[in-house]
Amino acid sequence: MKSLTIFALSWIALLTPTAEAFADSKIAAAFSGLRLDEARRMLAAAPRDEPQVLYFLAHLAIWDHETERALSLASQCLELDGDASICHEVWGAALSLQLLDSPMFEQYGLARQSRGAWEHAVELDPTNLRVRMMLLRYYRQAPWIAGGSRKKALAQERKIAQLSASRASEAKGLNLYFDGDYDAALTLFLKARAQVKDSFDPGYYVPLAAARAGDHTTGIRAFAELLEANPDDWDGWFYLGYARLKERPAINVSEQTLTDASEDIEPPSARARSLYAYGRMLDHIEEQDAARAAFAAALGADSELTEAARALDALR
Repeated sequence: MKSLTIFALSWIALLTPTAEAFADSKIAAAFSGLRLDEARRMLAAAPRDEPQVLYFLAHLAIWDHETERALSLASQCLELDGDASICHEVWGAALSLQLLDSPMFEQYGLARQSRGAWEHAVELDPTNLRVRMMLLRYYRQAPWIAGGSRKKALAQERKIAQLSASRASEAKGLNLYFDGDYDAALTLFLKARAQVKDSFDPGYYVPLAAARAGDHTTGIRAFAELLEANPDDWDGWFYLGYARLKERPAINVSEQTLTDASEDIEPPSARARSLYAYGRMLDHIEEQDAARAAFAAALGADSELTEAARALDALR
């Protein structure tokens, strides 16, 4: 039986709320740009009696992997406004985080609760694109016993395309990705990254698809862009952002390939950190040989990057 923890890993890090979810454009813009420290400062001064504030605070707790705090804030959001789509959205997300720390016999129940919260969020606000994307990913990754359904995911893709031309490429790319057509998915994710301005999600999908497609140059550059956008919180991107899909082909890379592909990333310290991040991702999807190559390439760019040295030692 497929572990729910595996598919849960692929959505928790992709929970950056979009600008449409909150009237305060400055806070929404900070989230969309992944300037999380800036968002934290603004939210610290914001009133706690607004659903949008609790929504964002709960998302920060999810980002920080603070399960009980996330559940508490999401619950407060629901108590304040049980008819707000965003409150049900973040409640489902908090339950998904709880799933990661739960034993197998509890995971299916939590998964169903998450799905139910997101489906209700869509009922309350059919234009909530954020939660529709979350449902699409859920339907494609959850086992059938927890409500997984390719048919339902394709229906979400069609509805998203009707609501937003800029998000249509992202939705179609996700379904192609889960179908195993990584090259086509990568093309659409690159298009979505250029089009979508209120969500950073396509920025995650590009390196994910590039890694599966074997396009290591695009993958490394995409990692570098992610790190540049949010250098202080980059670790969480890779810890929670990748599902270990057993059906994928093996990823074959060498230290020289990675070194050549990243040679135009400057300064060398940024090159090293992007290679290290790439190695982290490879390690998490159990591609240890490729991860060793990435960590070695990182040390070749910056011999003082102790994280890469420790990671390489751990794989020997």
